[in-house]
Amino acid sequence: MHHAIAVGKELCLGLIWGIVPYFEPLHYTLQDMEQHPKYIQDFYQHESDCGLTANTVIHYHANIRKCLQYAFQIGMIRSNPADRVERPRKEKFKSEIYSGEELEQLFKVIQGDPSEFGVIMAAFYGLRRSEIVGLKWDAIDFENKKISIQHTVVTAKVNGTVTEIARDKVSSANAIVNIFPENTKV
Repeated sequence: MHHAIAVGKELCLGLIWGIVPYFEPLHYTLQDMEQHPKYIQDFYQHESDCGLTANTVIHYHANIRKCLQYAFQIGMIRSNPADRVERPRKEKFKSEIYSGEELEQLFKVIQGDPSEFGVIMAAFYGLRRSEIVGLKWDAIDFENKKISIQHTVVTAKVNGTVTEIARDKVSSANAIVNIFPENTKV
């Protein structure tokens, strides 16, 4: 599977972070994987048994499939074994909402902490951690009272070192958030 690591930066990070540590000690070749797709299915089961969500395993499946598809395209294998395994079913997301009292308690506890801003932005605007960390001053339009989510920053462990990875969001995925709802006086 190491041959496919050059396919793309995000794919490479997904491989290094979650997939390679499982497969590396097993010393499977691409031909082993092609002949025994069950090895991939065993990986999915292992990750599920370790507590990963089906959605995370689906992301791993996409990475594995893309790598093996590349190996197929350049002639290293005759078929993509990831096409012969059962992809986990996507879980429905069930959100839980804090009550007013819970938010007040959270704000009291977090007051003065370096993460206070991030908690407030998540609580009021529903921003993800990666979106909060990716905020830049030019994304805030005080005149029109809007925030444009244009960048994200995530951390990943690469070769044993925690690294920040910044990237621009695709324009269709950019979110515009109203800073102050319509009925709020400032």
